[in-house]
Amino acid sequence: GEISGNEALVNERLRKYLSARFQCESDILKTLRGINGIAQYVDAFTMPDESKWIATAHIEGTTLEKKIAEMCDINGVSTISGREVAEYLQGILLALTALDQHDIVHRDLHPGNIIINSKNNKPVLIDFGMAKFVKQNSDKDELETYLQGLSQGFKAAIGCTLHGGAPIYQAPEKEKN
Repeated sequence: GEISGNEALVNERLRKYLSARFQCESDILKTLRGINGIAQYVDAFTMPDESKWIATAHIEGTTLEKKIAEMCDINGVSTISGREVAEYLQGILLALTALDQHDIVHRDLHPGNIIINSKNNKPVLIDFGMAKFVKQNSDKDELETYLQGLSQGFKAAIGCTLHGGAPIYQAPEKEKN
């Protein structure tokens, strides 16, 4: 079917917003290049179909989410040792400290976005799609810029899909904004 003028405007503004988010993720990963415990940027590129991709160095391992599930016995009780938990937390905190030193917030940190490297059993933060430099405008402000002049219904529907992050791990106050 045909796209109305309003839908075309929405599509164009969304494309610009998503392109800006992609550029931000790419810039953040470049900034964090060489830091242990963080996915290592290799390249960013646009495919012929205009989809955008960021390549990071391959990490042999499994997500912390899967590892936790695998470490539960038949009754759902964790078999992971306190020492192993402490080692994972130490690695995660070192990576988060590096983000803080570069004024970056991840904003989507959860066990599914942490890979445990099978070569050294160390955690690696992945998926910086929601990350931002602290000094940037809020996503709400950024999105508003792209959606100026559209109805509140359009803005609400689009905002729900773009403010992302894993809902189960989001702060309760995020729902209110």
